[in-house]
Amino acid sequence: MSKIRKIYDALRPKKITYCNIATKKASETLRDKYIVITGGSSGIGKAIAKKSVEEGANVVIIGRSEEKLQNTINDIGEEAKYLVADVNDSVLLEKAEECLEHQITNIVNNAGIYINHSGDYELDDFEKTINTNLKAPFFITQKYIKYCIENDIKGNVLMTASNRGLMGDTTPYGISKAGLINCVQGFARDNICNGIRVNAICPGMTASDINGIKKSDNLYQENCKGKRVLLAEEIAEVACFLMSDVSKCINGAIIPCDEGDYLR
Repeated sequence: MSKIRKIYDALRPKKITYCNIATKKASETLRDKYIVITGGSSGIGKAIAKKSVEEGANVVIIGRSEEKLQNTINDIGEEAKYLVADVNDSVLLEKAEECLEHQITNIVNNAGIYINHSGDYELDDFEKTINTNLKAPFFITQKYIKYCIENDIKGNVLMTASNRGLMGDTTPYGISKAGLINCVQGFARDNICNGIRVNAICPGMTASDINGIKKSDNLYQENCKGKRVLLAEEIAEVACFLMSDVSKCINGAIIPCDEGDYLR
């Protein structure tokens, strides 16, 4: 790059984008719902938990850091509870039910990890990503569906996938999310007769701890078609709609939440 071009790039005005989102007034659409949210201490999971509480739900958030979980409860209200656990815990649902003191009506499989690499991925990183992003939600959902059938519960499962799962991707993250999307449609198809709904949201780049972007930061993003980073609160609005009875006719749906960025 020429010196003149470097000087021009340094001096030209930087593009800045901030976002104020429109949220609907709390209407208690989730009253009488007992919701378990994995990865609920930050980002999209925290936003879903907060919105769920506002809509009248009973919520338990799950994570590995008690400090983060407690801070989240302080932010969203004492109506929610927390459980320190790993998503691969074989008795996770039993612990969550005990914490809620009620049968579970909704599961949000939100926990996920992203390992950024500039070169080739190591086997260990691949396995960690698949175990958290695909294996854990698969077995949680499989067990929850059995639980719903045994207890005659018209359950509701929501997966936090990603728009990376809708596009060709060779990263472990993208591969795990593509697998999750496939699971959603399979679980939904096989359990229509049981009255159990399984859907997925596919967020685009969202301000979170994973990427270090805060919602108060400049949200301009050249690589996104909408030219901005999304906010977790936007995703939570869609999530809570899918968890409510208002969306009873929606099952097996894969909902991109990325301003159409996946359309390439």
